[in-house]
Amino acid sequence: MKTRLSVKLIMALLAVAIAFSAVFALELGAETVQGTFGDGDNLKWSVDTSAGVLSISGEGDMSDFSSPELTPWAEYSDSIVVLNIGEGVLSVGKYAFAELDRLGAVSLPSTLGSIGERAFYSCDSLRSLALPDNLVLIGDFAFCGCVDLRELKVGNSLKDIGASAFRGCYSLGTVDLPDSLETVGDNAFSGCQSLRQVTVGNGLVSVGIESFFSCNSLERVVIASADAEFAHRDCFGANTWVYAPAGSTVQTYALKHGKKFVELPKYSNSSALLDLANLEYRADSVIAYVGDGVSEIILSEEALARVGGKPLTLIAELAEITFDSLSASKLIGCGTDVTVKLGNVTEDRDFLK
Repeated sequence: MKTRLSVKLIMALLAVAIAFSAVFALELGAETVQGTFGDGDNLKWSVDTSAGVLSISGEGDMSDFSSPELTPWAEYSDSIVVLNIGEGVLSVGKYAFAELDRLGAVSLPSTLGSIGERAFYSCDSLRSLALPDNLVLIGDFAFCGCVDLRELKVGNSLKDIGASAFRGCYSLGTVDLPDSLETVGDNAFSGCQSLRQVTVGNGLVSVGIESFFSCNSLERVVIASADAEFAHRDCFGANTWVYAPAGSTVQTYALKHGKKFVELPKYSNSSALLDLANLEYRADSVIAYVGDGVSEIILSEEALARVGGKPLTLIAELAEITFDSLSASKLIGCGTDVTVKLGNVTEDRDFLK
């Protein structure tokens, strides 16, 4: 009797063990893990562990987190290389995707209105970023320490860039900020050692302490606003040329603190009119920034005389025309046809790809 019971008990235990092993094997073999989060579990997350894709879907705001370790996907952070946030998501929460060291591609929805504090902090592999047109706010330290970020495209509604938002993005080369932008926070772009040029639209109101400080490669900052205020004398480094309208608060700031200042050219329709005050004089060359949407560039006789025999570089839309002399020119970059009037001489040029 005891023998029969023992056999039955052993068989039952084996059955349980086999069932448990099957379930365990199923979990190990699963390629997708998922769950919900947010207020009322309004959002869904899933990680395709084989492809390294983290997806966020649903409607409404994302919840904040107090550290990267407390996100639902923290366990899989080492495998995440792609982030897709679906339409309907309104915000990215604090620390949501911080320290995802392998994250290289991010897709953001058009519905996104804000990116929270340290949301993408220290994402070392992120190389390019396109921010949607409806985005209004970038929080403090949001992209700080994204050391491989090289390309940044900003939408047309952005109003506020938080303190240290892009601090230490060593590889970032150029930044074009829209007319909607009102505030650039303290140290927003400080330590961006590869940053060469920044353009800011006409809506800028305030620039924080050392916003572009320790940007050792920054050649020029172009600010279209006439009324921007600066919180500190060292918003820019000593070697940066500051372009702004004549008589603007930017000019007052630059002259007061010994910055290199150049007046933005006057415009008539699609023509840029360059005079002496619109030229950036260097030891071995002369440079002029003429802005976007220009089809004709007119250089006055006085400005042309000041150029003398030095090479003249005209910069439009990140494209350049360098005139080594009146009869020879070197073309760099891409863009549209442009007519350049050098005193009484007219040159028709293409910005070539």
